[in-house]
Amino acid sequence: MSKYTEAISSIYFTMHNRVKPKTLGHCEDKNLEVLEELAERATPKKPKNWKAERRPNGRVEFNCPICNRLYNERVNFCASCGQALDWSTND
Repeated sequence: MSKYTEAISSIYFTMHNRVKPKTLGHCEDKNLEVLEELAERATPKKPKNWKAERRPNGRVEFNCPICNRLYNERVNFCASCGQALDWSTND
């Protein structure tokens, strides 16, 4: 089960089985934090140092905006941290 589905299942279960569903406990707060982190990583961000690091030989170089991992080719997701990368205006 993925982190997404596990957290969502826990929140739904708790909210439907509590007398006061508007009151979330520590466990649900943690699951909401996990969902926020996953949603943040899934939202594409612009690569760092892209424009400053174009190479004359046509190769590219850029850093992940979250973990700063160096890449020399375009990727859609960082292999280290999973951050989605946005190439929409970097062509």
